[in-house]
Amino acid sequence: MANETLRHRGLLSADSPDANAQPSPNSALSKPHIGVVSSREEGGLFEYWSLIRDWWKLVTLCTLVVVVFTGVVTKFVLDETYRARAIIRPASDTKGPLGEAKGLVSQLTGGAGDEQEMDAEKYIAIMNSFKFTSNLIRTHGLLARLSKEYNEDTPWKLYEAMKDHFDSDYNLKNGTLSIGFIDRSPAQAKVMLGYYVDALRDQLRAQTAQTSTSAINSMTEEVSRTTDPMLQTELYEFIAFQIQKRTTAQAEVEFAFDVIEPPVVPDRKYSPRPMVDCALAAILVPLLMFSAIQVWRRAIGLRQEFEQIEASRSRIEPDPPRDYLDEGRSESPALRMNGRDDHL
Repeated sequence: MANETLRHRGLLSADSPDANAQPSPNSALSKPHIGVVSSREEGGLFEYWSLIRDWWKLVTLCTLVVVVFTGVVTKFVLDETYRARAIIRPASDTKGPLGEAKGLVSQLTGGAGDEQEMDAEKYIAIMNSFKFTSNLIRTHGLLARLSKEYNEDTPWKLYEAMKDHFDSDYNLKNGTLSIGFIDRSPAQAKVMLGYYVDALRDQLRAQTAQTSTSAINSMTEEVSRTTDPMLQTELYEFIAFQIQKRTTAQAEVEFAFDVIEPPVVPDRKYSPRPMVDCALAAILVPLLMFSAIQVWRRAIGLRQEFEQIEASRSRIEPDPPRDYLDEGRSESPALRMNGRDDHL
């Protein structure tokens, strides 16, 4: 009402904004900036289409730069490495009276696979141990060469470097253990993996011989103390089995496990793979960039909507002009009395 009076008296132009008027949805205050998505417009294919339409040039340029950089680095900067692999299978111990009993129980309970899995886990733990790695380095005189190659000067750091180059994987389906060693030289990778296989067999052979010797000494003492003929017979059978086991461990070539595939190095290098790395970069970079842009757009849209709400709450009707207030002011009681006297 006040604005209409001001326009009638010529104090307010027709083009001036009305303080009481509600903001138009198409006004600059309520319309977000270009490229910004408000929370009311979120979702749907249009949002993603607008995102690609507004940013595809920048995303394409960044993707090309990253792909070219990845290709150059993987092709000319990174060292080529090769992985030697071997496949072994733990051998079940079913020889002798104790072994026959274990085999019968395994067949009845279906635990043969579990026994092989336990042996495989044992082998993996042995090959990843500090003692095993240190003995392997000392036995083959690898300390000087590996220290220079891996740039490590302490036994523990050298062990960690060797552990990083060694890997293993047990196949539960067929009961095989796949082991591998990575090196910049394919010939050296094959030699190092052969050292691992031989060292594992030697350690298992030594442990079995030591265990059997201890068992033989213990049972021999027990035979000398017992007077029961039947118990003595059983102890003699176990002693004979332990002697046979120790002899087998010392003489058998394929002791403890069977080598299904000896160490071999494929012709294809293990890393880097420029084509694979570039393909991954071409896929990941656009996804990451579009995700980051989408998050940024939604954050800007929410901030603008918050600013609109705050602006609508703080909008106050402007004060009318001074002369309009003077004319509209009611007369004072003194003036009304004077008017009455003049009339009389």
